[in-house]
Amino acid sequence: MSADVTAMLRRLRSRRIEDRRAAVEELSALPVLPPEATRKLCWRLRHDPAEDVREWSAYALGKHRAKEAVPSLKAALQDQVQDVVSISARALGSIGERGAIAPLCARASEECEPVVRCHILIAVADLAVKHPEDTRAARLMKEVFQSETDAPELREIAATALKKSSGPLFRGEVLQSPLDLAFEMPLPPDIPQPSIYGHEPVRVPGWHERPKRDSAVAERAKRKQGWTCQICGTPGFALRGGGLYAEAHHIKSLAEGGPDREDNIVVVCPTCHRKLHHACVSYESLNLRPVAVIINGKRFRIIGGIG
Repeated sequence: MSADVTAMLRRLRSRRIEDRRAAVEELSALPVLPPEATRKLCWRLRHDPAEDVREWSAYALGKHRAKEAVPSLKAALQDQVQDVVSISARALGSIGERGAIAPLCARASEECEPVVRCHILIAVADLAVKHPEDTRAARLMKEVFQSETDAPELREIAATALKKSSGPLFRGEVLQSPLDLAFEMPLPPDIPQPSIYGHEPVRVPGWHERPKRDSAVAERAKRKQGWTCQICGTPGFALRGGGLYAEAHHIKSLAEGGPDREDNIVVVCPTCHRKLHHACVSYESLNLRPVAVIINGKRFRIIGGIG
C-alpha cells in the first residue's frame, strides 16, 4: 500500500468523527480499493457509532463493487438509520451478487420508510436483470408492478426489470416501459439523488431534498446525557475501541423539515430507537418542549429533558 493509503487507514482509527468520515471519503475516491481498506470499511460499516461514517463506508464499498463486503452490507440492511440501509441496498445491487437477493426481498417485505423501500426495490430490480433465473427477484418485481400503493416511478422500474429479464417465471410476458434499466450508485444524503442514465431521477421525498446532518450535534446531545437512553434509562454499552455507544433520534425528522439541533434530539438505546421508528408514537409537550413520549399507549418521561 502507498503511504497515502496507509495514512487514510490510520485516520480511520481516529476518535474524531470528522477524521474518520474524511478518511472514508478519500478511500471511496481511490481508483482501486486495497484489500486491507475493504476489511476496515466493512468493520466501520458494522460497528462505527457515527451514522455519517457508516453511510460513506457503504457507499465506498458499493462504488468499488467489493464482493468481500457483501456479508457486511447484508447485515447493514438492519441498521437503525434509513440512509445506511438505503445506501447498503444500492451497494448490493451494484455489486450484483445473487446471494443478496434473499435478504433484500425479505427487507422489502418488512415495514419501512418509503425512501428505504424505494432504494431496496431499485437494488432488487438491478439484481433481477443480472440474475434472471432467480424467481424471487422477478416475483417481487411483478408484485410492485401490479401494486396500487407503490409510486408510479417504482412500478415503471419494476416493469423495465421484468421486460429485460428473460427468466423462467415471466419469460415471454410483454411489459411496456420507456426506461432503460441502468443504475448509478447512490450518494450519501447531502448529495443529490443520482439519476437513472438519460432520465430524470426517481423522486423520493426526503432523500434528494434532505438537509445535511451535523454529527457533532448528535454527539453533543449524547455527551450531555451521558450516553444513557432518555426513554428507558439503559446506559450506553462500551465500544470495543473505547467510549460508549448510544443513538440520537430526531423528534421531528429532518425529512419533515425538523431542525438539526439539540432541542430536536432525544438520546436513545438501539431498542427504543427502533420503537420510535416502528411503533405507534406521540409526544407530550410542556411549554412547546417534549417532556414525555407515548409508545403503543405507554407513557415514558423523557429523562434529562430536551435541549
